[in-house]
Amino acid sequence: MFADWSNIKCVCLDVDSTVCEDEGLDEIASFLGVTDKVKKITEEAMNGELDITKALEARLSIMNLNLKKLTDFLDNHPVRLTPGVENLVNQFKENGVDVYLVSGGLYPLVNRVAKLLNIPEENVYANKLIFNNEDWSNIKCVCLDVDSTVCEDEGLDEIASFLGVTDKVKKITEEAMNGELDITKALEARLSIMNLNLKKLTDFLDNHPVRLTPGVENLVNQFKENGVDVYLVSGGLYPLVNRVAKLLNIPEENVYANKLIFNNEGTFVGLDHSAPTSRSDGKALIVNELLNKLHTPVMMIGDGMTDANACPPASVFIGFGVNVIRPKVKTISDYFCTSVEELINLLKNHKMLL
Repeated sequence: MFADWSNIKCVCLDVDSTVCEDEGLDEIASFLGVTDKVKKITEEAMNGELDITKALEARLSIMNLNLKKLTDFLDNHPVRLTPGVENLVNQFKENGVDVYLVSGGLYPLVNRVAKLLNIPEENVYANKLIFNNEDWSNIKCVCLDVDSTVCEDEGLDEIASFLGVTDKVKKITEEAMNGELDITKALEARLSIMNLNLKKLTDFLDNHPVRLTPGVENLVNQFKENGVDVYLVSGGLYPLVNRVAKLLNIPEENVYANKLIFNNEGTFVGLDHSAPTSRSDGKALIVNELLNKLHTPVMMIGDGMTDANACPPASVFIGFGVNVIRPKVKTISDYFCTSVEELINLLKNHKMLL
């Protein structure tokens, strides 16, 4: 007679040699040409013959791993799921079972598996690496979020306040920025509540000056002085974001944001869904496009989950907590700054700024 497990509503899955066919660290070692030494330590650790912490540190030491090597591996080594695992995970979800990935492997490797299986980032437990004084001098492109990052406020919330519908819109903004609500649905819901048209938008722009985060203009200028291309990548509205770009002397072709479609009478008829920023994974798509176009590593800086989820393909993500601190973003950020001065010092320490 079988035991009844119907009350079990949480499952923790190992990743290396379970969810995936291979051992992540062994694959990195193979990629770097140091397979034998690393694989021997892996076997001893998996068989309980060697302390896990010592085994991990020993393997990382042998590989002499740095951020560039790790990024190169991720770019060139696709995930190899164990056949049938995707179906297993989907069946767990269909039966109301929360799925967690709990791994002794490296967070960047495990998190991309989670993305592939649509497992929330907060359900991922793995080892995070700290790269001290990593040289970022080869990063020549930075993508900056705009709302609550380059600017002090959230553009759509400010329009809502201007139109007298603050509370409903602000609640949706928070859910979207915390990764609790699909970006496209959140944007459409807020535009619907505001009943936005071209006249209302123009009135807002005429009466609401840009409020840059103090220090951001200096930051952008320092990027330019150091030969770093600056892009504004926002889930906000193009007319709002483009005027910020003009203020900071950022070319219009370096602006990615959501475009609205109005008919001849100025009535809002829909979003331009060809804009990647209308999608939850839009910022990651833009970063990937820039990687292929510019042939340089890309850095992402922002306050929200869509910014965090753009790394990878971004080589580095820096959480921006100057105007608002989002706990989920802070938790998953390798770097998190609560002042522009702190951010500039971080960039100087890593040789991106002189």
